[in-house]
Amino acid sequence: MGRKRQLYLDWIKVGGAGMIVMLHTMSNTMNAGGFYVSDFRIQVWYVLHKFLFTAVPLFIMATGAGFLSTGRSCGYRDMGRHIARIVCCILFFGTVFYAMRMLVERNPFGPADLVLAIFQDNTWSHMWYLYRLLGLYFFMPLLWAFMNVSKMWEQVVFAGLLLFFASVYPYVCGVIGFIPARILPVSGTWLFCAVAGGILGRLPVEKMRKYRGLILAGSLAGLGGVVWEGVRQTVMSEEHPFLLLLAMSLFAWMKLWCDEKESFPGMGKLAGNMLGVYIIHPVFIHICVKVLRFNPQLYLPVLTVPLTAAAIYALSVAMVWFLRKIPIIRRYLL
Repeated sequence: MGRKRQLYLDWIKVGGAGMIVMLHTMSNTMNAGGFYVSDFRIQVWYVLHKFLFTAVPLFIMATGAGFLSTGRSCGYRDMGRHIARIVCCILFFGTVFYAMRMLVERNPFGPADLVLAIFQDNTWSHMWYLYRLLGLYFFMPLLWAFMNVSKMWEQVVFAGLLLFFASVYPYVCGVIGFIPARILPVSGTWLFCAVAGGILGRLPVEKMRKYRGLILAGSLAGLGGVVWEGVRQTVMSEEHPFLLLLAMSLFAWMKLWCDEKESFPGMGKLAGNMLGVYIIHPVFIHICVKVLRFNPQLYLPVLTVPLTAAAIYALSVAMVWFLRKIPIIRRYLL
């Protein structure tokens, strides 16, 4: 596809990775404790935390758009190398990060402890994202086949059903205090995000411009819902309907904004490093908090937390860039 169509995906990946680093920096430093936290500061933290969590569905929508709307082949033979790479990442980085954690904590461990830690996500990494991504990749050929033979309204209905049963229905049940008896056996939210990304990726920009008012309304409603839930200190995840509404609106705005923009040298390569940034950055956070004993929450956090997150982001990008210079890592891992 054309360069302009890909540019918005690059911006979403680069910006989304920055949001994830900021989110985890805030969470880990707040959980470290050892300082007074006012009620107002907690409310501000919850609102920012909820907004930054929008990066997760944004990432998955970008993945769906990249596979389902760019004309590439996504059969099981084509997805095999992507699936193998995720498996290698889980095993390799899970081993390295768990060993680092045990060395810092001075705890002995054996092979059985290592295997259990990797599959229980008990390392210095965030493997849950890779697990979900692995499951999504197994479904991607089926989604790709469906998108190629179905009409737009059928795709919208399919995405709407996924959204209802994976996000809206559980949210309403939580509001009214009703515990549903059944849930989807897979992450319907991730399937929805992938399909939504594919639909929005296929929509011509000219048609999307006609719905700018609707996109603006969705942005305001989603942002208002995130602020409201943050003030109430509600625990939210990527399944929350307000987060998904905000993510879809931001995705659409980014595509419209990038339509007339020119890419700059290195943007594509930078965006291609973002999965590696997601994998690597927790190590730098743990080194900062647990090894160096530095907690930016203690020193004017409105400045030090973003600066710390920016430093961790830059270090992660540099580390991924260095690791990708190693042929075997570039081919099988990053």
